[in-house]
Amino acid sequence: MGKMIKIAVRGPLSLATGDVVEIEGYEEIALYKVWDVMMKRYGDKAREEGVYPALEGLFSQNLILINDVEISAIGDSRTRVKADDNIIIINFTHGG
Repeated sequence: MGKMIKIAVRGPLSLATGDVVEIEGYEEIALYKVWDVMMKRYGDKAREEGVYPALEGLFSQNLILINDVEISAIGDSRTRVKADDNIIIINFTHGG
């Protein structure tokens, strides 16, 4: 049995995803694959909740931390995350 990637989600995006996204069967996965899984799994719910732009723009509308380091400091959407990494997505989209 493969390990599981767990991603904590904070802010409005969690209305669609819940507080934790679990992706089973991976010990390691690229962040763009995480985005693909999230789009397929939560796209409809994100539309219903009005947070689809935050999901669609995962890399531009959210702060993504891997082991307490912001993703742009260590890579980009091709960065691979592991099952034992501490991954947090914090949505910073807000009204004006």
